[in-house]
Amino acid sequence: MPPHDVLGVGLGAPRAEVDKAFRRYALRHHPDRGGDAATFQAGVEAYHRLTGAAPAGRADVVFHRRRRPVDSVLALLGRPRRGGRRRRSARSLS
Repeated sequence: MPPHDVLGVGLGAPRAEVDKAFRRYALRHHPDRGGDAATFQAGVEAYHRLTGAAPAGRADVVFHRRRRPVDSVLALLGRPRRGGRRRRSARSLS
């Protein structure tokens, strides 16, 4: 079935109309709302074809650890950074 027929939009429909149609489709067919998973997936694929949007995936997400000045200095000195902050023991408080 052609993607525009799945979502119920006309040929050459503007992006805003496709987005609105997909939201309506998702409300009707989403598995969490009692719909069929295969039917919902067909709507998702139709939406991606009509909009040219790539499916979201975990491969797109990249997390970077923020380096602190202490890490840079210790790296220059060739020393590994020790983890966590130091806690005082009960003996050192008295």
